[in-house]
Amino acid sequence: DYSNALEMYQKALKIRLAIYGENHPDVAISYGFIGLVYSSQGDYSNALEMYQKALKIRLAIFGESHPNVATSYNNIGLVYSFQGDYSNALEMFQKALKIRLAIFGENHPDVATSYNNIGFVYSSQGNYSGALEMYQKALKIRLAIFGENHPDVATSYNNIGFVYSSQGNYSGALEMYQKALKIRLAIFGENHPDVATSYSNIGSVYYSAKAKGIELPGFKEFTQSSTFICTTLDGNTPASKAGMSGEYYVLEFADWTMDSDVSLLTKNEELQGKPKTIVVMKGDVISLFHFENTIGVGFAFKKVGEEEKQRINKAYHEWKAKQ
Repeated sequence: DYSNALEMYQKALKIRLAIYGENHPDVAISYGFIGLVYSSQGDYSNALEMYQKALKIRLAIFGESHPNVATSYNNIGLVYSFQGDYSNALEMFQKALKIRLAIFGENHPDVATSYNNIGFVYSSQGNYSGALEMYQKALKIRLAIFGENHPDVATSYNNIGFVYSSQGNYSGALEMYQKALKIRLAIFGENHPDVATSYSNIGSVYYSAKAKGIELPGFKEFTQSSTFICTTLDGNTPASKAGMSGEYYVLEFADWTMDSDVSLLTKNEELQGKPKTIVVMKGDVISLFHFENTIGVGFAFKKVGEEEKQRINKAYHEWKAKQ
């Protein structure tokens, strides 16, 4: 609830400024929280302004070598990375890492976070060897501190899996994604966004490998127990204008059908900016929509039970026979 959060943080800031003036650690904390809200809303210019105000105060009070200064550099780096400004993001993340290594040494969660963030920048720049090195350093620290069953360890496995997939090492990517999934299932259970992300990543690597003529172990079992979905995005999108809302099973997308051996995600990339027809199912209702350009939905995989998969298949083929 970002609007109410922002109101509360701004009230706190007003009081702290009145009592302490500008140069006080608590004022920097307020700027930091306000920056976090702006960042979460996608308002990166205001987020950057708030994070820079917090950094200025912390540098004046603590000097360069302080954990809170490292936090400010890290936050600013995140905003730059969200904006696609990877050179400035890398500079900020490296400053944060330098401080954290000097204070905490190698084996600390914040150091692992810095390695992870630098890995993200390298990956975004296409420097996969550099990204892999950073992600593996983060994983090593997290395993030493948290053990195998921790969300941050799952994140590291997931990130390494992405790099492997980007390099065409699909068997390595599958192994990493499956490790991440195992941890997330143990911690969160079946119905959690991170679990859904793991299923989606596993599906993507299966289909990417198949497109290159490689069928990885477990492909058929996975496809038999999962399906593609689309979820309408927030805002005034073509999908919302057409009456779509929430989550749907995807049955057809242009010439792709749910019986196809190719990935819907690949088909989506091919059809960016082009006219397309989509057939979706919600509950027992199957609907057809046509869009001239963008739709305003996000595509992913979803794990479903065998009975549900059979129900979807039966409904689709009965509908298809009537067309």
